[in-house]
Amino acid sequence: MYKLLKILFVFALLFLVLDLAFPFRPVSDYSTTVYDTNGNILSTFLNNTDKWRLYASLEEVSDDFVKAILEKEDSGFYYHLGFNPFSILRAAYSNISSAKVVSGASTISMQLARLLEPKERTIVNKIIEVFRAMQLELHYSKKEILEMYLNRIPFGGNIEGIKSASIFFLGKSPKDLSLGESICLSFIPNNPNKFRIGENNQAINTEKNFWLDYHKSNGTFSISRLASARNEEFTSFRRGRHKYALHFCENIKKLNTQDNNIETTLDLSLQLPLEKLCFNYTKSLAMRDIHNSAVIVTDNHTGEVVAYVGSNDFFDMEHSGQVDGVKAIRSPGSTLKPIVYIMAMEAGIITPKTKLPDIPMDFGLYSPENFDKTFSGWISAEDALAKSLNVPAVYLLNKLSKDDFYTRLIRMHFAKLSKNKSDIGLSAILGACGVSLEELNGLYRCIANGGVYSKAHFLKTEHTKKFDTIFNPMANEMVSRMLTKLQRPDYPFAYQYSKDLPEIAWKTGTSYGRKDAWSVGFTSKYTVGVWAGNFDNKGAAGLTGASIATPLLFDIFRILEQSNPSGKLPTKELSEREVCSVTGLPAGKHCPKSLDFYIPFISTNEICNHIRETYISIDGKYEYCYDCLPDKNYKKVIMEYYPPEIAEFYKKNQLPHPEQLPHNPKCTRLVAANKPTITSPLENQEYLAEKGKFKLELTAVISSDASNMNWYADGKFIGSCNVGEKIFYTPEISGSQKITCTDNLGRSTSIFIKISFF
Repeated sequence: MYKLLKILFVFALLFLVLDLAFPFRPVSDYSTTVYDTNGNILSTFLNNTDKWRLYASLEEVSDDFVKAILEKEDSGFYYHLGFNPFSILRAAYSNISSAKVVSGASTISMQLARLLEPKERTIVNKIIEVFRAMQLELHYSKKEILEMYLNRIPFGGNIEGIKSASIFFLGKSPKDLSLGESICLSFIPNNPNKFRIGENNQAINTEKNFWLDYHKSNGTFSISRLASARNEEFTSFRRGRHKYALHFCENIKKLNTQDNNIETTLDLSLQLPLEKLCFNYTKSLAMRDIHNSAVIVTDNHTGEVVAYVGSNDFFDMEHSGQVDGVKAIRSPGSTLKPIVYIMAMEAGIITPKTKLPDIPMDFGLYSPENFDKTFSGWISAEDALAKSLNVPAVYLLNKLSKDDFYTRLIRMHFAKLSKNKSDIGLSAILGACGVSLEELNGLYRCIANGGVYSKAHFLKTEHTKKFDTIFNPMANEMVSRMLTKLQRPDYPFAYQYSKDLPEIAWKTGTSYGRKDAWSVGFTSKYTVGVWAGNFDNKGAAGLTGASIATPLLFDIFRILEQSNPSGKLPTKELSEREVCSVTGLPAGKHCPKSLDFYIPFISTNEICNHIRETYISIDGKYEYCYDCLPDKNYKKVIMEYYPPEIAEFYKKNQLPHPEQLPHNPKCTRLVAANKPTITSPLENQEYLAEKGKFKLELTAVISSDASNMNWYADGKFIGSCNVGEKIFYTPEISGSQKITCTDNLGRSTSIFIKISFF
């Protein structure tokens, strides 16, 4: 006995030394499987050796299959230390008595060792196999060994593991295998070439009956269940891989290289109809030379991405279908404009009904035009945003801090802007910058959530933790309501687009050259971003956000509404006040009145005086001030006044506007209210120019009682011009300069500009 113990000790010691010298730690080289939020497979990927080896925990596998394969391969699995001398005797007896090979001498641990390190079957390699099996038993639990084994058994071709076989051959989870299917899959790994699923199903059914008899004699399963399994015909075939949300799944796989089973927030019940919708809708645009589209849908409250269509057809090689349109950097068109309106309301500059100039304006070297090449003159902020006019948006951004505008975008993870902030100017508000559909979706979800931003997430185990208040909630609410208005050019009036829809706030955008069509919107539940165009950056004549992207946006919301009704958008209570219906300022004594929202203690309190009492001559030719009012022959009237630059625009375009009477020419007092208004250059604007070649345009609007004007730069006379004329000035030095305009009646106005030479 002592000698036996001594021998065992020596062998144990030798084994431990060899284990240290030749360690055996299998690498988990599994395929990646991406799941939706409900556990449905979105997509699968080959492992590093081009095998379909999908990982399944033991709990994911049918008890019938585990029982069948243990009974067949290694009934003493839980009792041996890697090899079982008794199984050798049992195998020999079974094979001889059955006149065929029905069992082998290898334990499951030994088979796993062989699967992990395939070698030619020799006596030496069998000894190594036993050693490796013992190493597995030393370092892993029985459950872990069985799990590794079930995930590596071969089923023919590049299909390995019970989960791969269940998914690719039966289209179901290994947990849902029937008894008949379990028994079939338990013997196929012994000879996957002979029992090739889909090609040799008859042979599989014949072999199945043999093993049903075997399990009946062993009492492995009840007689009634075995009888039922006998009536179950095996008719499976090789299925293709799951191919849903392929752009999304590839992105997720790259970000989670260590995970084999990735649970995401996508909802396949939404993903599938949206993929089909995008495919069919974009196919209908092919005749208009538009071939690509992309969509992203996020849950407003949780931040989860619930649908993601990187392109309408991933496999369309002719039109670069594998480009991910959700992440592609494109020109955003007008989709950033709501930000500048929110910022202007935060600063107290405007309220929804405040009138803004929509006239030709020069912002340094930049003179924006509207999409339709026309100008409206004087227009309310809410109408300017609804019509997506360019000049009012640039005008507001010029009044605000450009750095603040960019900083807010960077806080919302606009990556391209973060890198190129110093190179971007006023034109960014019209699309002269690079953004992605994913980033725009985040911006509009921020507006949907009351101005509070949180980064969207894709993983089910991930939760939104960081919240950042980007916009004042009252300003955010006013713009949100402006975005819900239906009386706007980008609303699809066709009946099929307007029926059965929830309350939607949305904004469209079209990039320069009609290369990108955008429509981004939100309901109380979801934020949806839509892009359409061509991945090769080719423009199309009919490509606009309103005509191409918005109908798709509305169709998507209709699908979302069927699964999860949104209801009305949540609203915050806003304060209202009476304003002048012409200017949008707090109403004066004689103003026509309407109601407008405002932010107490922030919105401007400047009282409107565009309609006021004045004195004019009996013949209606002149206007008097108190200093030149005659003793008689005058009358008191109510007159309407427009800002000089607006009045000048209406006058030039022969549009109706209130005419201003010239002041009494005999008046000896200069009327400050009638001093010139410089319209170019712009006050406090920086002009980047090439020295000696840059010509700065000088224009001003002067009172009707003046006939000409004189221009000065830092007190140095530049030149004179008549009413309605313009002159040009070539700066000789850089830095701050004072520009002065004086009319022939001695009234003057000065502004400061900055000149920078390159």
